[in-house]
Order: sequence, then C-alpha cells, then structure tokens
Amino acid sequence: MTVVLALFGTAFCDIIPLPRTTKQRRRTVLNQEDIIIHLTATERDVASLCDRVGKVELQVDAIHRLTVSVNTLAAGVRDLMEGQKAQNDRLCRLELRPAKEAREVRREFIRALVSTLTGALLGAFVTLLTKL
Repeated sequence: MTVVLALFGTAFCDIIPLPRTTKQRRRTVLNQEDIIIHLTATERDVASLCDRVGKVELQVDAIHRLTVSVNTLAAGVRDLMEGQKAQNDRLCRLELRPAKEAREVRREFIRALVSTLTGALLGAFVTLLTKL
C-alpha cells in the first residue's frame, strides 16, 4: 500500500483524506480495491469532463460563426440602408419635378387666360368708346 501511495504521491492523498490519529488510521485502511475504485471513478469523471469540454468547444465555435454571420449581415443591412436613403432622395427629387412643372404650366395658363380676358375687355371697352 505504501508503494501505491508513493507512486501516486500527495495528489491521491488530497482526493482521499487520510485520518490524522492512529486509531482512525486503523479503522480506515485503504486497500488496493478502494484505490482502484477511486481511480476508476476519477478516470470516468475526467472522461466526462473531456466530453463536456469538447461539447463546449463546439458550441463556442458555433457561437463564433454566428457572431461573424451577424456582423456580416449587419454590414450588409447598413449598406442597404445607405443605398435606400440615396434612392429615396433621388425619388423625392423625381417626384417633385413634375409637380414643379405642373405648377409652372398652371401659372402660365392663368397668365394667358388673364391676358386674354384683359385684352377682350379692353377691346370691348375701346369698341364701346368708339361707337359713342
């Protein structure tokens, strides 16, 4: 037993605390089977932890890929929004151009109508004055 403890060193003693008094040592003597059982349990725990770490590494990798994808998507959306803003500005200018032209045409039409009516009234007034 001392050979086994000497092989494993103090790390094994940390896992299975040995009693301090001589009386307690007599009651809890570690035999080879107990050591094998504890080592087997420790190996199983280490294997389980390795599996869990592997799964966590896969999740971290997936999260990293997702983060890169989200950043790429955000950059694309930002570019799309800038393009949309520029297109919206051009569309507003194009929509305002016919409205300006329509206002100018209406103004010219009203000027022409007023000029025609004024001319007709002046002509009628001059005709009336010449007949008198």
